[in-house]
Amino acid sequence: MIRRVFLLSLAALAAAPALTAQQAARFNAVALRRAFEALPEASRKKVQEELRTGGFYRGAVDGRYGPGTEEALAAAAGFIIFNSRETVQLDLLTEPGTTAYLDGLVTGALAGYLYGEGNECDSC
Repeated sequence: MIRRVFLLSLAALAAAPALTAQQAARFNAVALRRAFEALPEASRKKVQEELRTGGFYRGAVDGRYGPGTEEALAAAAGFIIFNSRETVQLDLLTEPGTTAYLDGLVTGALAGYLYGEGNECDSC
């Protein structure tokens, strides 16, 4: 099951490179870093685990913010928007928006769009 979900995520990611790149270019690095670092350590690790499960993060799950985490957060946001057929809109330009995005990763509210088939959260 996990292998199927991972392969589906990779296939969908390959089908949407332009949107992912466009979304990744539109984020506030300072706001993203502040929101990430404001999370408790366990939540920071959960974010990295979610990004890893989705195939966006390859670094150590250590709760530290670095270029790999930043890149994965931006790319995953673009994928979530694509996989939700743009029903999920993420604001990575403001601190409240980035905080909401990270909360969605921590709570699993975005999991269906991050590494599922995209229809798991239709009632979310």
